[in-house]
Amino acid sequence: METIANDTDARRRTLRRRRFTLLATATLVLGAGGAYAAFRGGEERATSIACNFGELGGNTPAGSDAVAASGDPIADCTAVWQQSTNVPVPPLRAFEKAGTIVVTGPGVYPPDGATPLSDGFRQDLRVLQLEHELADINRGLGGRECLDFEAARTRVDAQFDRLGLVDWKVVARAPKPNGVTRCAAQILDGPARTVTVYDGARPFVIDNPDLQRTVDFAAAIQTALFTDTKRSCPSAHQAIETIKKLATEHDVASQPGGGYRVVPAYRPEDTPDGRTTCARESIAVYGTVLVFLDSVAPTRP
Repeated sequence: METIANDTDARRRTLRRRRFTLLATATLVLGAGGAYAAFRGGEERATSIACNFGELGGNTPAGSDAVAASGDPIADCTAVWQQSTNVPVPPLRAFEKAGTIVVTGPGVYPPDGATPLSDGFRQDLRVLQLEHELADINRGLGGRECLDFEAARTRVDAQFDRLGLVDWKVVARAPKPNGVTRCAAQILDGPARTVTVYDGARPFVIDNPDLQRTVDFAAAIQTALFTDTKRSCPSAHQAIETIKKLATEHDVASQPGGGYRVVPAYRPEDTPDGRTTCARESIAVYGTVLVFLDSVAPTRP
């Protein structure tokens, strides 16, 4: 079986995917969910969004950490704009090209060959939740827990079941014995409905006090919002208040480029308030601690 090169550091690769990339035309790329050799349809399962605002009035918005979260590319790029500038948000349009959803501002031409998306286009929130879960520092692949090959396959299969992704499959690339300790990593390919598992990640190492603080913060959030979810079923408001309290206790400031940021990963109409849904956290630690809040049914926390 083919094996991905062991020199790949899955955590660093994921970091590069999750950071916005500011290009010459002010294109901001939101968190990708895997590599695409060629787009094979299924744009609703794509997890990569490029926000191309151009240089309106000489004002080029700056990039920042973020992800495709709500399933509505226009809404997610609107949020990026509002985080970057006080200039009113211009009308935006969405297209699909080669596995990426491209959102453009006025006067910005879409890439050649891009296909316009309908006004009501939505990404599959189950796929976005899968991406968040597999990148979670506490429960995901390449995080605090160094999973072996078979344990990783089992964990991915469990997420397929939880999210109802019945037509998805794990593509396993067997580890190559070389005496080097590696942890399981993954590549999510939404259009192909696959998660490739391989032994490409280095063991997670806490090598400085700041990282220890953020890891402890992440563990405390998991205990408060995940471990007790079945019993407490927190609303979005309750979850955010809990995160704020824990951030203070762990001296984790909320600031750009560091600290933490809560990312509502659901559509406004699905806001997990009341008790029809619960807030489920997923945490990615890349300098800034990104806490994704997904909306889940109490029966499938």
